[in-house]
Amino acid sequence: YTFTGWTGDVVASTDSITVTMDAAKSITANFAIKTYAISVTSAHGTVVKTPAQATYDSNSVVGLKVTPDVGYTFTGWTGDVVASTDSITVTMDAAKTVTANFAINMYALTVNATNGTVAKSPDAATYAHGTSVELTATPAIGYTFTGWSGAASGTANPVTVTMDAAKTVTATFAINMYAL
Repeated sequence: YTFTGWTGDVVASTDSITVTMDAAKSITANFAIKTYAISVTSAHGTVVKTPAQATYDSNSVVGLKVTPDVGYTFTGWTGDVVASTDSITVTMDAAKTVTANFAINMYALTVNATNGTVAKSPDAATYAHGTSVELTATPAIGYTFTGWSGAASGTANPVTVTMDAAKTVTATFAINMYAL
């Protein structure tokens, strides 16, 4: 709480007063509860405050629940609260600043090819969520590319795969047949 002033037979805003006792006096010391704001930063997700208010009374408890955006994983809270769970409570004993941190999801792209090769562009062990990867099939001598299966389909060569999960693509090749 914070002192807001005196009322009654003495009206003053200073915390210390002098009262001349020339009669019976009735004086009230008035106080107001302190309120604090919580600042929440979240670059790749949504944070819900419960209750959702602009300010909170001193020592009240605020719940924070995070939901990551598609393609991101929540990694923890930093600032005035350090925690790794997606739901936390904060006791408002001062103004608070809290940041919800996220990491972009990374996915593996497995490519299978027998009797030929597949080039990935870009070529990486894992790909960030939303990355487009171009796959180009090259048949071995005496073989012909016949199509894609798994996370890609059809016969277009090259083909583009968008990484929104771990994926496997198979390039199929057929042996060339010749008439004699």
